[in-house]
Amino acid sequence: MLKKLYKNVDKLLKASIIVNDNERGELKMKSVYSLVLSDEVIKKVDEAAFKNGVSRSQFINEILAESVGVDTKRKRISDIYDEIGDYIATLGNLRVERRQQSSFDFLGALDYKYNPRVTYSVDLFGDDYSSGELKIALRTTNPLLLTIISDFFNDFISVERAYDDSIVYAVRDGKLIRKLNFLKINGKSISVAITDYITYLDKLLNFYVSHFGEDEKQTLMDNYDKVRDKMSL
Repeated sequence: MLKKLYKNVDKLLKASIIVNDNERGELKMKSVYSLVLSDEVIKKVDEAAFKNGVSRSQFINEILAESVGVDTKRKRISDIYDEIGDYIATLGNLRVERRQQSSFDFLGALDYKYNPRVTYSVDLFGDDYSSGELKIALRTTNPLLLTIISDFFNDFISVERAYDDSIVYAVRDGKLIRKLNFLKINGKSISVAITDYITYLDKLLNFYVSHFGEDEKQTLMDNYDKVRDKMSL
């Protein structure tokens, strides 16, 4: 009887379990292990985990991973965010905020009366962050500006698709949504590729708005052609 009990406990402690990966909804395998720690250590671990917004298990996993030189998703995304912050600081026209673990908002102001805010939201997917999604939204209720932005979205999709018809877009609720493919970044880091793309997209948008009514689609095509090599995603 006792032997059977030990067997069941051993199965519980070493069994592989299926957990849901919230980044993509995929099922991933993890294992359960038993650790013997002092109450004082557990108390400090729980306090640190709470401050970092993670569970006890996730915090311990990250500490051990760092100690033995294994990258975790949390560390990789922190490295990406830090690199974006350092790089964008040298450009000056946008700022970046971290929204969730693998989501960032690039914030800019449109060169239009009252300088309405433009938000470029990026979500990264997968264990290696090889793909993602970009959403562009403008904070305004100005009917004319909303029309101009809608025209820009449609014209930009048309211009970019002329060079790469594999890109997936959607326009919903006044937002442009674009899939990102980091396999196309030509040797750049993900951080630099994202920042370059959004920086030049912001420039194209501002120029389009400020020159609306002046053959803006042709101008957009000409300007995009000049920076296309910086916008490979």
